[in-house]
Amino acid sequence: MLRMWKLGGLLAFYLWGHSEVGMGEEAKPAPAAPDRASGPLELTRLQAKITPPPGWESNQEIPGISLVMKEPASDKPSYDKPKYNRNITLLTLHQPSPIDGQRLESLKADLTKQFSSTSGVSDFQIIEAKLFDYRNKNDGILVYSSMKLGEYSMVQMHVLVSGAEKQYLMTYTDLLERFNDPKDYGFAAAWSSMVSLEVPGTAPSRLEQNRPIYLGALAALFVFLGLGLWSFKRSRTSYRHFADQAVDGHSISRSSINIIDTKECSTF
Repeated sequence: MLRMWKLGGLLAFYLWGHSEVGMGEEAKPAPAAPDRASGPLELTRLQAKITPPPGWESNQEIPGISLVMKEPASDKPSYDKPKYNRNITLLTLHQPSPIDGQRLESLKADLTKQFSSTSGVSDFQIIEAKLFDYRNKNDGILVYSSMKLGEYSMVQMHVLVSGAEKQYLMTYTDLLERFNDPKDYGFAAAWSSMVSLEVPGTAPSRLEQNRPIYLGALAALFVFLGLGLWSFKRSRTSYRHFADQAVDGHSISRSSINIIDTKECSTF
């Protein structure tokens, strides 16, 4: 089980604290992606790097969160349409994990438990969950979820990958209506950024992760067999010794009985 304990306390923080939810002006065509390209961002403490979406701000100084990337706040007034500063958060889980169906199911359970218990969040549900090709075949987990943040319908995209020492959980959050807008560049920009994450090492296999358990079980089996063999040999030796004594004693008893029988017969 991974260390998801810190996730719940931080969700409301980045959902509300790092994004502005309000009413916006009449919907307009989605703006084009900013021309200014962002280069890779070094995450020194994690020995990793990622390329933020063009024009987005990044912050590595938030306690408990490895990184928050968000689009700049708009100065336009908000009136009748919801307005939300979409963002990507990166949480680090300080132990590696195999990336497989078992981890996918546990991630779904963790996300459901944590988001469902977060203040201000309701109707959280998993829409889709699957493995995808991150660096190799099926070495990443992709989960889509939906929820309500207050009265606003939201959609999230979660990506989980693992290196040799840590797991990295990235979450992109946006308004449902903007997420589904084919003209909006936000989803494509977020996806490109999330899969650009470079981490040290590769995820362990399930066999490698469970190797200490297997070795411990094998060692216990050998000890059990050794004790059983030793107990068997000891019991066999004791049985032979007892049998020898029993045979000697039995002969004496038979002699005594024969003598007694002879005397009794002579009496009659």
